[in-house]
Amino acid sequence: MAHRYAFVGKLQNLSGMEKHLSETSESFLEECKALGGLYKMLSLPYSKIPTPFLSKVLEYYNPDSNTFNIKGHVLGVTLQDMLFLARIRIDGKPVLVKEYNDDHCISIFGKAMYEFDELKAIIEDTGSDAKKRKVALLMLIVNSIIMPSHNGNRFYPAFFELLSDPDETSMTYAWKAAMLAALQHHLQKRYNKVGGCAWLLVCFFFVRIPKLWDSIGLTSVREEMEEGQLAQDPFPMKWILRKLQLSTFGKDQKGGYLKTISPVFENLEDEIWSQLTSTFDQTRLFLAFQIPYMAATTTALHTDF
Repeated sequence: MAHRYAFVGKLQNLSGMEKHLSETSESFLEECKALGGLYKMLSLPYSKIPTPFLSKVLEYYNPDSNTFNIKGHVLGVTLQDMLFLARIRIDGKPVLVKEYNDDHCISIFGKAMYEFDELKAIIEDTGSDAKKRKVALLMLIVNSIIMPSHNGNRFYPAFFELLSDPDETSMTYAWKAAMLAALQHHLQKRYNKVGGCAWLLVCFFFVRIPKLWDSIGLTSVREEMEEGQLAQDPFPMKWILRKLQLSTFGKDQKGGYLKTISPVFENLEDEIWSQLTSTFDQTRLFLAFQIPYMAATTTALHTDF
């Protein structure tokens, strides 16, 4: 029997906060969403992580090459996939913390903080300074979906150094490169509980292997994707997660669907979806990959407590 892993899941932090703000601070929420970038993660729908599916794909993972070797097919999550799925910058300044202390947190909030509940209290305080609320919200986003790790309900305060300008950070730093670096870092370490953005892996496989949609009874979604609806959507990751909610995929924690999914992997053909391959300029991606990705990897090493 294949090893069953647990995965860090903090997406509920975002969906819960988005719901709360829509009821109590709608104008503030809309202002944040209008900025795009990291803030768009607030719109991701929540559902349980499909642990059986992810445990299955990890059977094919090669930590030496950071790729999935499936019956002669080699798949690896790249910056191109990141740009396609989330439409957030993969280039820009590296997500690299220079000062590993609480100084920036104290400078912004007047005190050191480490717990999610402290962040939530600031975000939900309608009388608090808008900039402070935005910075706290960005920290919640970074620790919930961009670089989630095994730190329970604690966050890494040194990242406030990169979030101190909440209106510009999404356009300044290569957050998607950091997201990929964090995921690969945790996959390589592969404890019984895997950190990094698990939903990124789910979306990656349902894009790269379209017949997975057929295997969970959503052939119509595969057809929509191949007609171009996914490529034209402003936030493909959100599109995929919403479509997955049409099935029992996320609800079935026993993995009954593996009976129909496993044959897709075992009989994988040369049919990896190629629409995203022609969507972006390869030269730009190559140049964007160099320093931001390496620096983001360095930062990821410091996010495990």
